[in-house]
Amino acid sequence: MPFPNVEGDVGKLRPVLLLCRVPGSHDDYVACMISSRVHQAVPGLDVVFLPDEPDFAATGLKVASLARLGRLATLSATSFRARLGRVSLD
Repeated sequence: MPFPNVEGDVGKLRPVLLLCRVPGSHDDYVACMISSRVHQAVPGLDVVFLPDEPDFAATGLKVASLARLGRLATLSATSFRARLGRVSLD
C-alpha cells in the first residue's frame, strides 16, 4: 500500500505490518512500514525478518526486511492492495 511519509504525503508503495484494528465503526488499522534497509534497524524497537529464519517464507517478503515500529500510521482497509503473508508472534 502507499505508506504516508512524515510530511503526510502519499509515499511509495510498500508492505506494511498491521498491528491492530482501531476500535469503532471504521475499518481502520494501525500499521508500521516495512523496509528492506535492514542496516537502519533501531535496536530494541524495530523487528528484523531474515531469510534464514524458519518462519520467513510465511511473511511473503522477498528479501531481509524490518518492521519500522517508529513509523506508524492509521490506515483505512480500503487502501490495502494485497495480502503478502503473516508474521509469527514469537
